[in-house]
Amino acid sequence: MIIVIFVTAVIFLLLLEILSLKKERGGITVSSFSDMELCEPGEIFQIKYSVKNTSFLPCLFVGLSLNLDGHAEIREPGSWIEKHVQKDSSGTRAKWRLFLLPHRTVSGKIALSFRERGVYSPGRFYLETGDLLGFRSRVRSMAVPFQINCTAKMCQDPPLLSTLGGILGEISVRRFIHEDPTLQLSYHDYTGTEPMKQISWLQTARLGRLTVRTEDHTTDADIALIIQMFHSRADSLEKCFEILRTAAEMMEEKGFPYAVYSNGDLQVIRRGLGRPHLYLLLKRIGASKRAAYGSFSELIHDILAEKSVSRSYIVISEEFDDSVREAV
Repeated sequence: MIIVIFVTAVIFLLLLEILSLKKERGGITVSSFSDMELCEPGEIFQIKYSVKNTSFLPCLFVGLSLNLDGHAEIREPGSWIEKHVQKDSSGTRAKWRLFLLPHRTVSGKIALSFRERGVYSPGRFYLETGDLLGFRSRVRSMAVPFQINCTAKMCQDPPLLSTLGGILGEISVRRFIHEDPTLQLSYHDYTGTEPMKQISWLQTARLGRLTVRTEDHTTDADIALIIQMFHSRADSLEKCFEILRTAAEMMEEKGFPYAVYSNGDLQVIRRGLGRPHLYLLLKRIGASKRAAYGSFSELIHDILAEKSVSRSYIVISEEFDDSVREAV
């Protein structure tokens, strides 16, 4: 009786092994997504992955590895890196060993960051699966099915930040110089500093004290950020991207609508304000290949041809040759 049971078990196991060999572990799938699609250099994001066994057979051995893009680096604790990360001449890879029961899913995550600006795929997955008894294995590769845009970081240069702050302060003061007497917001008590023409004699008679009109302003902030993209050194243009991003973030904080002009692959972003407007700029900065075309003088000519009233211009360029100085 024991021999019959043993033989039956062996035959059953062999049948399962034959089925697993024929199936070649096609029932194992890998899916992944990122918690961010826009980041900056050094900013940590997470790739979350799931490995699913869609077969009715268990998979006793599954090897999953993520071969990283050369610009990516792992941001996990040292103990985790020691256990899962391997580095050699082909690059850096994170590796996992999994056991999957039928119709089960195993999930995990890995923290990464990029070293520099650009649009990257985090890497490529390699999936190694074996038959039921481990006699044979096969390896499949699949690209990570998404890209992440790594835009320029914020500028941390104190003198430059002070200069930008001063420019925005001047623009803010200029906006409040011109008032429209037809647009009245409210009234307030006369302090002795307001012009006599702003005194509302009707309100003064009603309240029995000198009252002044608070008038709205018809001059809105209108700022053009102009970036010169012809640079002899790549690091000079990268610094300009940081300045451009910083200036745009400051405009958003101040509530000043702004447009962006370039003589390169940043193209033109029309006047606007708000997170979608800034998001478009940040994505273009991240995707830029530093391609420049058209002269800076032509760009300035086209901008001035728009004849915008009360517009302020901020030119961003680390290298000012004669043609740029003449245009400015």
